[in-house]
Amino acid sequence: MLQINNFINMPYTDGDQDCYGLVRRYYLSEYGILLRNYARPIGFDHEGLDLIFDNFQKEGFESLKTFSQNSLEKGDGILLQIAGGKAVNHVGVYLGNGYFLHHLYGKLSEVSYFDPRWFARTSFVVRHPDVREANCKAIQQVNLLDHLPPHLKERMGYGN
Repeated sequence: MLQINNFINMPYTDGDQDCYGLVRRYYLSEYGILLRNYARPIGFDHEGLDLIFDNFQKEGFESLKTFSQNSLEKGDGILLQIAGGKAVNHVGVYLGNGYFLHHLYGKLSEVSYFDPRWFARTSFVVRHPDVREANCKAIQQVNLLDHLPPHLKERMGYGN
């Protein structure tokens, strides 16, 4: 079970506790997926280098052809272009229920609501097959009758 408090309010450090470093820790903790720590030279995004997108593809993530705020699934990588970058220069991970985890330059890591302002800056949504499989396994079939109090089960003749 994910303890989100282990991922928020961490200070920013280039190349370690930055947005990609936070997402790496999340995928390892939540899904057991170890992402390589690729070099991220300062200013790569202003040169138009799509390092983040390329690195996610190298790690087995698939880019969704189309996406909407309603089509996001827990564990999806959200690749954004912010602050005048010419390429993807920020990454977060979708947590579900409209929230994502990310780490902006010079700030503490945080969970933010994935509102239209963030959606407008989203260049790609990527999904790892192992994440989808793990999420599917986590969804359990629930029989509501199993949760009835004993006296109601008896009255309904359930369990006889």
